Amino acid sequence: MNACDTAITPETLGPDLDTSNPDNPNNDFGFDDLLALGDYVWYDNNQNGLQDAGEPGVNGVTVNLYDNATCTAPVLDSEITANGGVPATDGYYYFPDLDAGSYCVEFMDLPVDFVITDQNVSGDDSVDSDGDPVTGQVQNINLTAVDPTIDLGVYAPIGSVSGQIFCDDNPQNGVNDAGEEISGVLISLYRDMTCDGNGLQLIDSQNTGLAGDFLFGNLPVALSPAPPNPEVCYVMDFDSNDPALGECNIPITPDSETVMLDTDNPDAPPVEFGVIPPAEPIPVPLNSNLALLILLAILGGVGLYSRRRKLLS
Repeated sequence: MNACDTAITPETLGPDLDTSNPDNPNNDFGFDDLLALGDYVWYDNNQNGLQDAGEPGVNGVTVNLYDNATCTAPVLDSEITANGGVPATDGYYYFPDLDAGSYCVEFMDLPVDFVITDQNVSGDDSVDSDGDPVTGQVQNINLTAVDPTIDLGVYAPIGSVSGQIFCDDNPQNGVNDAGEEISGVLISLYRDMTCDGNGLQLIDSQNTGLAGDFLFGNLPVALSPAPPNPEVCYVMDFDSNDPALGECNIPITPDSETVMLDTDNPDAPPVEFGVIPPAEPIPVPLNSNLALLILLAILGGVGLYSRRRKLLS
């Protein structure tokens, strides 16, 4: 198909010539460019908002096109992503035969539990995701040439991280016994982008419930196996100075914990944070035999020290 094949003037002209007007120079035929836009919905394996090598296309997503900047009804055209394009790939869609002007694209009917990845994370529209994570819309498209860069990244946030914090004092045995739970303690969850404890990004924070419990759900889980990361790493921690801990603020477990999620293990085993109160001195009754023995030992030590000083002088 030629790019400039839409007539904008009559296809037949009939100029009249006579001796008074032997020349008619304004008989022009005009054509307009037919433009297009598209083109790709993909699974954002590592949830970085970029189309990385090996990340597959996603078929079955409805794509609506509006001939205005804000996706205001009615729909001009609709496509469903499928295998296509050159070279053919999954997740493909394409709207041809468009005039220059303002358009809006809307992505709908994502697979169950899928969400949209971060929007416009780079300055290159050909490799990042353009859809709003909430509305699924790409607004204010000013089409002046064929634009194959209106893309969308999606992923399935199916993982969870959970656990509990307890005060090991009833009895102090290193075990989370019934009744030792602590509520109201702030637990923070971080995304460890490099899975090495560096460059942590805060994802969410929540206070423990009445049972000292916490649960972070709806977390991104990477495809496995697939480059570049077959898993997603998270770090949880708490502050030993949190007022909710009261006097039970000495950790007996690490105050942070790292877990890895993948599609084979989307839910991490529960994490337990344990704390104890400060050690207290053991009281000795003054009327006890033990107290008397301690007193005699002290007095005997003083007497022996005095006799040695006399012998040496």
